[in-house]
Amino acid sequence: MDPAVFKDLTQKAVKAALTGQWEEAVKLNQQILQQVPANTEALNRLARALVETNQALQAKQIYKKVLQIDKYNPIALKNLQRLELAQGNRHKAALLNSSQSFLEEPGKTKTTKLVRLGSIQTLAELSSGNSLEIVPKKRLITLHFKKNYIGSLPEDLSFRLIKLIKRGNQYTALVKAITKNDLTVFLQEIRQDSKNINIISFPSH
Repeated sequence: MDPAVFKDLTQKAVKAALTGQWEEAVKLNQQILQQVPANTEALNRLARALVETNQALQAKQIYKKVLQIDKYNPIALKNLQRLELAQGNRHKAALLNSSQSFLEEPGKTKTTKLVRLGSIQTLAELSSGNSLEIVPKKRLITLHFKKNYIGSLPEDLSFRLIKLIKRGNQYTALVKAITKNDLTVFLQEIRQDSKNINIISFPSH
């Protein structure tokens, strides 16, 4: 495949996934694989898109194919295990990204990119919708998944939320989007202490 065409299709496939256009993501990754059948990144993207379009059986076969090419591929290992565990489980929402999880509410929610990201191996375990543990430090708020460090909130946002958490507020954090170099999270205030009644968690400016 021409390198320019490969790059263009890859960018379109990633964008389709990040915007929830899963059927389009299936088609784009299949186009790539027609020319480069052993591309594990495209295979993993295709499998994820198949899961999102309720084609879990086909997704399992794709993940197994990835492991035939790269038996230690962390994305395929993790997602194949999740699919195996989910067999017979009617709660498909555990595997899928629910857009309802990311409903914006002015002052109560915020989408932000993490800084000082953790290891590639740890980030590879993440999927959109994963819940993250919020850990306030002295000057930063760090986020963790299964006790592993994922990244930190920007300093200005950390500083603001540390003060509000100390005063009784509570927040949740969900993985919203993952790319090669960025991790975007969705923050939501779930409890506002009476001491903070006149303080907005996430001002619009």
